[in-house]
Amino acid sequence: MAGTSRIEDVNVDLPPDSETKYETYMGMNMGQLKGMLRDAKLMVEGEKQQLVVRLIRRMAGMPPTAADAALSAAAAAAANAAKAKKQEAAKAKAAEVKAAKESAAVAASKASAAAAAAEHVDAISGAQPEEKASPVRPSSPPLGPSSSPLGPSSPQGKRKASTPGGRELEEPEWPKRFVVCNEKKVGLLPKPDSEAQVTGYLRPQEVFSASQETLDPSGKRFLLLADFRGWIPECSRKDPNKKIVQEVVSDAKKARMTAQASEEKARVAAQASEENLRAFVEKYIDGIDIEKVTLTDLNKALEAKFGEVPIEKWKLVRGLATEVIQKKSEMAEREAANSSTQDAVQ
Repeated sequence: MAGTSRIEDVNVDLPPDSETKYETYMGMNMGQLKGMLRDAKLMVEGEKQQLVVRLIRRMAGMPPTAADAALSAAAAAAANAAKAKKQEAAKAKAAEVKAAKESAAVAASKASAAAAAAEHVDAISGAQPEEKASPVRPSSPPLGPSSSPLGPSSPQGKRKASTPGGRELEEPEWPKRFVVCNEKKVGLLPKPDSEAQVTGYLRPQEVFSASQETLDPSGKRFLLLADFRGWIPECSRKDPNKKIVQEVVSDAKKARMTAQASEEKARVAAQASEENLRAFVEKYIDGIDIEKVTLTDLNKALEAKFGEVPIEKWKLVRGLATEVIQKKSEMAEREAANSSTQDAVQ
């Protein structure tokens, strides 16, 4: 068909009365013609006359020519080969990433177990750990329980545990023990993904160890079993508000949690008490002439309001009273100075 533009020279069948369409399409530029072929989901390879014949036959509902069929089959084979190669590369990459994560998790679990075992042996034998020299650092005020940089909520935090020998050891946060609190069996997943295929199950009330936790993009928490049988979600995949596993808390940990809660409660109460005292002192002093303020009268007013004030609180009250009186005196001096300035201007 190359080298001719007449319909009489076309050596394949075309539908009757195609001459007008043939001449119209042959008059188009290649860009327009290829655009029509793409819209019809046809190949755009070949010379202009081949493209025109291909388009006319498709519009008439005729099958592709033998040459076009062979070309289409070759293009499809090449596309499938490229797709298969891309899929294999993606699978290999995913397998590599998965193997690296599992290897890292195994290494971390083994290191944690080895460290715990060594500490346990030292505790039983009564051996004292070797003290290492450390650089001298400037002293700083101690941190309270709630301001510790590695507090109870930190995933890298460690707690102190007492050993039979009386020494204090650091108790790692992971691995932790959990129990299935769901009335039905719970599925294990190959990855922390709620849509993943279940690979096994844990029975109701079954206790297991988890070596780490992670959050998916939506914030759902998943636990990795220490024996690497799979991941288990903290909440039901069907009901995100329903917990299906919960941590098994030891008596020692419960005692620590109770003590921390008591300390926090006492701290909050003390803070509220101090705030109440400050508010009362400010209101009391603000209502009378500062030259007539006496600690004796203030003490009587406090006892009438709060009852007997402890000595340590009384020290706080004296400091508050001095602070409030000083501020009030400074304010009075500024007001007097402003008044004198205005009088002088007038």
